Amino acid sequence: KKMARPAHLRHLSAALWAKQMAAYGGAWMPVVGNTAVLLALVLALVLNLRLTGGADLAIFAIAPMLLLLNQDVHFLAGIGDKQRYFPVTVAIAAYLTISSAAFVMDQMAYGPRLMGAKQWTFVLKNAIAVAFTLPVHYVFNRFLWDGTRTSDLTLLCFAPLNLPPLLLADVSSTQWLAGVALVESLVKYFMSRHVRITGLKYI
Repeated sequence: KKMARPAHLRHLSAALWAKQMAAYGGAWMPVVGNTAVLLALVLALVLNLRLTGGADLAIFAIAPMLLLLNQDVHFLAGIGDKQRYFPVTVAIAAYLTISSAAFVMDQMAYGPRLMGAKQWTFVLKNAIAVAFTLPVHYVFNRFLWDGTRTSDLTLLCFAPLNLPPLLLADVSSTQWLAGVALVESLVKYFMSRHVRITGLKYI
């Protein structure tokens, strides 16, 4: 649960609230809370790695703890109410991307030996699969960060790129990365549609 604001500060935006807290000598409180959240995140990731070997599905349970982050005046000054979901989606995308890369390197080092061209085909195929998923993640996370809007045509071009990784990738992390990108595309489309419909009501 996010730290409740005192009654006399509830009308302030996240940025003004952080500055007001600093003025009252309470600037350390959000920093301590954010540090605790990040340490809990690291601990959860370490436990996931030790107990499950780094299960992909675990990140969907771990990342939401980043919703507990608060804006502070030192390290997370840019994280306000409008960006509260940005750390969650970035953490999921980053974890799955790193997991995909780690799996490929692990297979090259310790898995069945792939000789010559087959080895590079395996690496190139999975690298391209990850690359195909990144445009949607970039567009969606940029939207969550600063509200930058993109046309439906852009989503229409980027979303189908996730189908080949979803169906053909050798790495489950890449398939999850593509699946998340498709969900993000749908969410972005319906959010944009809702905004348009709401805007038309006032015309």
